[in-house]
Amino acid sequence: MPRTLYLHIGSHKTGSTSIQRFLAQNRATLTERGISYPTGANDVNLNGALGAAATTDGNALAQRAEQVARLIAQHGADHVIASSEGFSYLIDRPAIQAFHDALTPTFPTIKVISYLWRQDQFAISHHQEGANPQTKAAALLHGHSLTALPQPSLRQHQYLDYETRIGLWADVFGDAAMILRVYDRATLKNGDSIADFLDIIGLHDLDVTGTEEKNVSMGMVETKLGHLLHGIVTDAHIRSSVQRRLPMTDRMLPARADARAFLSPYVEGNCRLNTRFAVTNAANLFSEDFSMFPEQANDQWTEATANTAIRACAEVIEHLASRSMTFPAADCSAAARALRDIRPDMAEKFLAAAQGLKPQSDRIKDRLAKLASRRQSQTDTDDPATHRRAQKRAARQQKPKLPSP
Repeated sequence: MPRTLYLHIGSHKTGSTSIQRFLAQNRATLTERGISYPTGANDVNLNGALGAAATTDGNALAQRAEQVARLIAQHGADHVIASSEGFSYLIDRPAIQAFHDALTPTFPTIKVISYLWRQDQFAISHHQEGANPQTKAAALLHGHSLTALPQPSLRQHQYLDYETRIGLWADVFGDAAMILRVYDRATLKNGDSIADFLDIIGLHDLDVTGTEEKNVSMGMVETKLGHLLHGIVTDAHIRSSVQRRLPMTDRMLPARADARAFLSPYVEGNCRLNTRFAVTNAANLFSEDFSMFPEQANDQWTEATANTAIRACAEVIEHLASRSMTFPAADCSAAARALRDIRPDMAEKFLAAAQGLKPQSDRIKDRLAKLASRRQSQTDTDDPATHRRAQKRAARQQKPKLPSP
């Protein structure tokens, strides 16, 4: 069989992380089978190597894709598996073409594998992921709305339009290269994404028992508060500290009718995609079952859930307050005085910290203003143009005046 590349392009929320962790953990076994699994430094996939594709313009993304292609091509095994959900953000034809052109000299056979989840279910889960403390591409795609279904956007629509997005890959790599699966436990091999993926690449005999599911769902309070904190608290560690204090609650879900309405713009395209690639026997590609959603949405605060969120925030505030007492405002001010002449920039930071601990102190406020003014004056003095003007003024002042007639 010719040298083959299995290019796993996601999508997000379709068991990709579990597949990638399994492949990374079983790298030695894969090597014995003549299969290489390249990853970026300290990664279990190529996400880091591909970069933040969700926010990269087409030209820069094409260049990054070519770099990743060279990284993949360096591996000399007969068969190579390359996996990154970041590939699913390639919705620019030139970028996909550049990626293809950089791969084909090394790999005579390329198979593009993608799992697709029904758009409403995907959007709910991916939007929820954006509430995690660490900012992720999910938040860039869906925003931080406080409802179960994200607010629509152009970038989001481009991602959810599977007919166009997957069609671009097929236009470049060829329809025969595409291996598409519906992400549904009822249709996956043994109801498991890892087992299904291994079956595709001919490793169905590997034992997948005991593997843990990654990126499990968050509850309503954790999700809703997470989105709120992203717009207010810049420190990811503080956001994480709040969310760790929250008990598990039911998932945040939209009303059944709203889920149907969200899916509606994509139904016809899904049908055409299924006709083109014969993914399933279902005309609509995906199941038409919406019974997993309630008649009424459960994405609004109640007295109990609001109190739970407030209590978690209060606990973190108390924790931070107790820590700040070990380095009070007086100590910050003293440090600022000691550094005033040798490190005015650090002195200003200490005074700013003191002001944060005692925001009502006019004395600290005045000292901070004077220090900032002094630093600005020093900056002006260091500026060459300002320095030349000062020299000219000094020269005029030293020039002797002629006596009056």
